[in-house]
Amino acid sequence: MSLARIGRSIRWLACRSGVVFLGASACGGRVGAIVQGRGSGGAAEDSGPVVVTAPSGSTSGERTSDATVALMDSSRIQVDGGAVEEQQADSSVVDADVGGVASEGGAVPVGACCGQPEPQCLPGVCCAATDCPSSERCLQHVCQSVTCAAIDGGIYYVDPSVGIDDASSTGAANCPYRSVTHAPFVVGPDAGAGATIRIINDAFAPVLNPSTGEVFPIEPPANVTIIADDTSKNLPTLQIPAGEAEPSTKEGGADGFAVFALTNPNCRVSFLIVDGNQSRTAQGFEIASQADSIDHVTIENMNSGITVLNTGRGSGLEGGVGGVGSFSVGPGVTVQNSLGDGLFVFGESSVDIKGGRGLDHTSFSANGQMGIYVLDYSNVTIEGADIDPAHPDDSDVDTDNNGLAGLAIAQYGLGIEPTNVVRGLHASGNPTGIVVKPCNQLTVRASFMGGNTQSGVYIGPAPVGVEGGCSYNTKPVGRIDLGNPNGPDYGRNIFEGSDAGGGSNVNGAICLALATSTPSVGVSAWPTVLAAGNIFGKTDCAVGGTLLRAATCSSQVDIGGISPNSGNVIDVSNCE
Repeated sequence: MSLARIGRSIRWLACRSGVVFLGASACGGRVGAIVQGRGSGGAAEDSGPVVVTAPSGSTSGERTSDATVALMDSSRIQVDGGAVEEQQADSSVVDADVGGVASEGGAVPVGACCGQPEPQCLPGVCCAATDCPSSERCLQHVCQSVTCAAIDGGIYYVDPSVGIDDASSTGAANCPYRSVTHAPFVVGPDAGAGATIRIINDAFAPVLNPSTGEVFPIEPPANVTIIADDTSKNLPTLQIPAGEAEPSTKEGGADGFAVFALTNPNCRVSFLIVDGNQSRTAQGFEIASQADSIDHVTIENMNSGITVLNTGRGSGLEGGVGGVGSFSVGPGVTVQNSLGDGLFVFGESSVDIKGGRGLDHTSFSANGQMGIYVLDYSNVTIEGADIDPAHPDDSDVDTDNNGLAGLAIAQYGLGIEPTNVVRGLHASGNPTGIVVKPCNQLTVRASFMGGNTQSGVYIGPAPVGVEGGCSYNTKPVGRIDLGNPNGPDYGRNIFEGSDAGGGSNVNGAICLALATSTPSVGVSAWPTVLAAGNIFGKTDCAVGGTLLRAATCSSQVDIGGISPNSGNVIDVSNCE
């Protein structure tokens, strides 16, 4: 028999305690399967064989009238004289895809029964809900009549391959929904004590997009967690189709639309990939509520990764939503390859950033503009472990290789903004590691700012790419604390590694671009910059030494921008 014209995969599977026999009948007829014993996934009980069928007319192309495959207790399968080698073992899964063109007598190609994006799916007689009649469901790749279970413990399941988004589903494990978009409608506007939406990813890494029923932005109700069912493998991807974009539906939000819009409190998104498919308008997340969080999420190929508006103190200065909750990022969050910023925080927002090693590492890197950008009355807190000067490239949180800066702080400068607190940040490979205005509030400890092309830290009223200046204040209100001599509370920041090359921080490890600027009305000089107990190459200012200084930011000086007539001061404590 020739296999050249078979248009549908012939599939078999070895069950835990039995054998499945599949036969292909002629002219679009149904395929019968007898499962002896209990199949994997518990589709059949131990009380005897279960007969399952594939739907009529679900195949494409021609079928031969005599193509029959039996999986026997032999390692060799014979199809009309053509040998196919297969190894068998208890609980093993094999799949012969003969949907393509095979040469006369050649081996049947072994591969996916479902095609992309399920390259290693379990073989069976169905692959999607549409393969089964409306009265049945595709479970473990077998069409079955199922009584949908009730929701247990507030856990809803989503499976883009076999789920159904209608009233016939309950969202239980045996009757999952197809899309994450649909599940919140069932949960309702408030999940009360909490609900969890789990995306099934046991056999492959699912891709969820408009073709699987997703409508962006996905806006979960309060107290809802969206997470991969198995957090150890095959992370699901929420993906925007190439070239697709819509206006944002969130008032006050940034331009473009978001994959996730967290506008209700106490939502969590975890163990997912969010892919913008090189979109020029889309955001991964738009945050406009309190106490939300994302962890172990990769956001890539967006216009901007995460935009946070008004999540914090609620004084009303920026029309904030009130409350005291902040948005939590990490551990394990990666934002990369955005056209704009990795994380953009504005209005009256507060963001806590957590990191770690391995899978808990958090990174805002390789973005077109800022890794992290903070505006207005907002602030961030970065919580990483102290960076060891002996191993400066080991870090919990990094903002590396961005287009303008690793971290940029551009608060209004009225003296009422909260302090940005940074510990354990690795900011390298950017034009500038940290950019901050002298009227802003910033404390940095145990971080690494070496290896940038221009400066480790740039302090100036109007840095390139940063909005606004310091014209609002009439008194020296800023506090830039890179290390306090009192206590002492040394910075232990590494502004340059001991092996830095000639292209590292060429405009100065710390550049005070203040000498030619006018601070503000009634202000004769900028506040003193505290920078005690830091490391500049081989000079450790917790011990002492001499730093290279200049009136301009150039020539790889340690401190640039200090001139005798500027009135600007930087305190490096034990170093001269």
